[in-house]
Amino acid sequence: MSHNKTATIFFCFLTLSLFSQEHKCGFKYVDSLHSGLQKAIESVNSNRKARLNTVLENQLFKIPVVVHVVHDGTSEIGFENNISDEQIFSAIKVLNEDFQRKNADTVLTPPWARPVAANMQIEFVLASQDPFGAATNGITRHKTDVPFFSFPKD
Repeated sequence: MSHNKTATIFFCFLTLSLFSQEHKCGFKYVDSLHSGLQKAIESVNSNRKARLNTVLENQLFKIPVVVHVVHDGTSEIGFENNISDEQIFSAIKVLNEDFQRKNADTVLTPPWARPVAANMQIEFVLASQDPFGAATNGITRHKTDVPFFSFPKD
């Protein structure tokens, strides 16, 4: 190790040693400062969270959705397996009532679930734009020759 490095390290230890001997109460000051700063940060964060919660309570998060109607092409829209736009609108309305806890059967919520049952502040809306930016009504209809669909059993 060179002479300059040794002198620098010695000087650093000497300075730290002298500082700690002359300012023993400095640690209390630093702890007090740190504690006060921590309380100030917690207060700001608490106020920020309270303001954010107030804003969020009054805001619905709109989620655009696309409904894909798969049909056999033998019936007109609104008949048999080619459901109508009105049926889709109705289903989305019911879905939104459920997620916003506005459905009529909320009084039937079991007691164990009541503390966590809440308005999710979510609203599903039919997409107005497709992935390529073109206008859409959020409903697509697909003709298929598949006679029926089955779902795997659990």
